[in-house]
Amino acid sequence: KDAAAAAAAEVSSEFSAARESAAEGLAAAAAAVDTAAAELATVREQAAADVAAKEQELAAFRRETTEASEASHRLMEAAKGEANRFKAEVEAANGEADRLKAEVQTAMGEVEVLKLSAGADSSEREAALSAAKGEADRFKAEVEAAKGEA
Repeated sequence: KDAAAAAAAEVSSEFSAARESAAEGLAAAAAAVDTAAAELATVREQAAADVAAKEQELAAFRRETTEASEASHRLMEAAKGEANRFKAEVEAANGEADRLKAEVQTAMGEVEVLKLSAGADSSEREAALSAAKGEADRFKAEVEAAKGEA
């Protein structure tokens, strides 16, 4: 009986040791699971933060792209307006040049009339001719200036 009791005590002791070892192993496994869960939570939080940051960057890029596109459109419209204004100025300058050219032609006609005038003596004709020529030259200079502005 003693041998059986000793064997039972030894089995009981081994069983207790095995139970403690299993409990320690289970505790270690539970700690490892908790650590892995904490690491996974950290990775998920970081991934969520990274995604949120990228979404903000994308939203900012879209805003900047839209603003740049709108600014480009405004600049194009302003350039068109400026081109149309310049075109109108050129057309006005051409009209002014044509008007001055007609005045020069009229003055030249008057010079021709003065040349043909038989009633005036030669010194009066020379003075009138010189004055008319000066007037014609002045009009020519205005025409050239108007063309230069255009």
